[in-house]
Amino acid sequence: MINELSRKYGSFDFITIGITSSNMEDVKRYLSANGIEFEQASVNSKVSYFFKVNSFPRYILIDKKGKIRFIFYGFTEDLESKIKSML
Repeated sequence: MINELSRKYGSFDFITIGITSSNMEDVKRYLSANGIEFEQASVNSKVSYFFKVNSFPRYILIDKKGKIRFIFYGFTEDLESKIKSML
C-alpha cells in the first residue's frame, strides 16, 4: 500500500521514508524480498523516542513546513484521505 501511495502522490512532492532502528542488512533483505521501493533511513533510539515509535507500523504525516499533521498507530484505511487533505 505504501509503495502505491508513494508512486501515486510523488508528483505532488509527497515523499515517503521508511524508518528503522533494525540492522540495515536485515532491512535490505526484507525490502528486497517484499518489493518495497521507497526510501529508508536507519535511526537511533533518540529519534524513535522523539517520534514516540512504540508500535508498527507507524505513519507520521509531516507538512512542508515541518509540522506533524497526523500520526497513525498501526495500519489505517484513512491514510490516503489524510494525504489528500494535505496536498
